[in-house]
Amino acid sequence: MTMKTRALFLLPVLFAACQSRGAGDEASIKYLVGQGDYKTALTRAQTSFEANPDDAAVAADYRLASVAFLLARGREATFEGRDEEALADFEQAVALDPTAEQAEQWRVKTSRKLSDRWYLLAREKHASDRLNEAGKAYEVALDYDRENESALAGLYRVGVQLGYREGLSEDYYNEGLSALRERSLHVSKSRFSYADKYQDGDGKPARRIEEVDRALSMEFLDRGLELEEQGFYAAAGAEYRVAKRLDEKNVAAFEGQARMLIEAEAHELLKGGQMWIRRGEFDKAVTAFEQGKALTKVQGEQFEEEITSIADLRAGASYEQAINYEHDFRFVEATQAYQKLLDERGFYKDVRARLTRLEQVIVEVQTLYASLASAEDAAALKVILERIDVLWPEYRDVQQRLDAMGGEAGGVE
Repeated sequence: MTMKTRALFLLPVLFAACQSRGAGDEASIKYLVGQGDYKTALTRAQTSFEANPDDAAVAADYRLASVAFLLARGREATFEGRDEEALADFEQAVALDPTAEQAEQWRVKTSRKLSDRWYLLAREKHASDRLNEAGKAYEVALDYDRENESALAGLYRVGVQLGYREGLSEDYYNEGLSALRERSLHVSKSRFSYADKYQDGDGKPARRIEEVDRALSMEFLDRGLELEEQGFYAAAGAEYRVAKRLDEKNVAAFEGQARMLIEAEAHELLKGGQMWIRRGEFDKAVTAFEQGKALTKVQGEQFEEEITSIADLRAGASYEQAINYEHDFRFVEATQAYQKLLDERGFYKDVRARLTRLEQVIVEVQTLYASLASAEDAAALKVILERIDVLWPEYRDVQQRLDAMGGEAGGVE
């Protein structure tokens, strides 16, 4: 089926009235639209409008042809799976003529289709524990259809899990989940009521839904402010997200989410830096802390404390390494490590005393080893070697020389 034929099949209600015409009216815009020749109709209507922009009838024909063309093109796009393009056409058609019921129906239908698609994607990411990605996908689903209750609930459940990871208890969120369930039931009942009275133009149920949403929005906003004050930034962001979805005029919720996007990112850098510290990767930790400090507006003190603590942690690690060198009789490396620590800190634990003692040992051992050449006999040689062995085991060839002297040294008094 061609686009023209398909469009003719799908547009009978909207343009049926356009098919009635008087004799000699076959070139009119309404006739062309009624026949499904939307491109020709639009071209002629645009030409006429450009020539007579102040003519109301010409403008009406141009609007009619534009809406018909956009509606047909949008349907063709949605049949081919190009729903984003289709939605753009339907939205443009509605903007041109808000009374075009079929354009509005297709706009709503396509919006819901896209919302459902993003909701399913969000569910997949949620199931894979990719919470931040899931939250963003739920947001897109709600952008397409703000009445997608499942997406709204999913968005809040992401917040629940982020809250768990920040240390919040499950009980804290029961109230919020209950509020969303009650809201969903209330909306369903109100829509049934609204449908019954729609023909009479009774808007009370719709207004009631808005009132409920505004009240709930303020509840979620209050919880978000409380969580933010306690330092649970990701969880607070989830509350603000739901608050703004329930009431698009809740400016504080929009501002709160914007703050929390920054603070949650900074908090992730804080946790990442702490992880690098546990792994002993202090340079990477400092990088993460510096990045987080540059982002945050309220966590600066925490980042400062972490950065300061790294100096102590570095010193502790250096001290342990120097001790290990000393215990392994790697005295030169140990003295170098102790000296570096003193250069950086000025004073640290018993480092100065250890350094002084090791330097004395090194000087004494070197002196003793040099005296081996002038030893008077085997007994004197052995005394010097044994003294070196006590002070610095494994120094140069001392152990081998003692082993070689084992037999003859036994008779030395």
